Amino acid sequence: MSASHFFRRAGQRKPVKSFPTAVALLIASSSAVAAGDMSQMDGMPGMKGMGNMDMSDKGNNSSQSRSGSTSKTGGAPGAKGTSGMDGGDQMKSPGDQPHPKSAAPTDGNQSKSSSDASIRVDNSKSPKAGPLNGPNHIIGVDEPRIPMANPNEGIPMQGMDMSDNGIYHQILINQLEYVKAVGGQGWSWDGEAWIGGDINRLWLKSSGERLYGKTDDARVEALVSHAYSTYWNAQLGVRHDFGNGPTRDWAAIGVEGLAPYFFNVQATGYIGTSGRTALQLKTSYDILLSQKLFLTPEAEMNAYGKSDPEREIGSGISDIKLGLRVRYEIRREIAPYIGFVWGRRFGRTADFSRRDGEPVTDTELVVGLRLWY
Repeated sequence: MSASHFFRRAGQRKPVKSFPTAVALLIASSSAVAAGDMSQMDGMPGMKGMGNMDMSDKGNNSSQSRSGSTSKTGGAPGAKGTSGMDGGDQMKSPGDQPHPKSAAPTDGNQSKSSSDASIRVDNSKSPKAGPLNGPNHIIGVDEPRIPMANPNEGIPMQGMDMSDNGIYHQILINQLEYVKAVGGQGWSWDGEAWIGGDINRLWLKSSGERLYGKTDDARVEALVSHAYSTYWNAQLGVRHDFGNGPTRDWAAIGVEGLAPYFFNVQATGYIGTSGRTALQLKTSYDILLSQKLFLTPEAEMNAYGKSDPEREIGSGISDIKLGLRVRYEIRREIAPYIGFVWGRRFGRTADFSRRDGEPVTDTELVVGLRLWY
């Protein structure tokens, strides 16, 4: 029965009023149409016997039909090998082209493959666990291991040495300036030099001022420093005072480093003869205005444990200085600057200045040069 004949017969039936009945009728109609189409395939070339396939298996045979459809098809006449898509030429559509099959290797290819096999790397001697073939395989190495004198230092290699223990040096004249004050003029200096490595260094420092016809606060220090952290050094050494009055010698101990927010900090305590003690605190900060222009505020305080009238120094806080300098780096090693310094003496130190007719407060204009090598 053809599909057109079936639908003409189905159109003469009465309308179905129940929905389940309509669904069942639709399923039955689909099965009938499929069975009718498969029966018509018997007349097609190469498809003889396909219409004999049982499309209406019932009960337990349905699962066997699904699982065994390949075997049934393989046994049908003209459809041999359809399970592997190896059917006859009759099943190919006009536009289909078979995939080319690789040709059998010739004698030359066989000899080439045999030669390649002879030069394969023996991966059975792989030094570590890993794949023995493929792109990520580990190639065995028969070279002897290089002995290490000290495993903590590794294997020395020429051109790869680290200069952690090198000896360096620097000479820095931080301030070499002309001073113009209200009551006179003079000059002052502040510099340092060091030699050593990254951890231990030997320092030589000197600072002083000559104003109102005499040299005040002139000193030289020799210190040994040790870096106990990334930004801080502990310093130990001696200090020698000269200039106005008799000389004084001190033992020095202190710290120097870079505080948070990049403040340069120095704090040094001194112990001298006859029970004398002293403390010096210094800090500075470089503000980068441009690649060559810097603004540097500075502060310094000196305090003493007891008075020293011969050097016109009183006990307690002796003096405080605040400075502001602007420098321009022609080169990193050469930088002229101009600045302003305010200073004040306190306590008995101020009394000694009044006795000599000197001002207690100093307001100074400074022009100088910063050098380092």
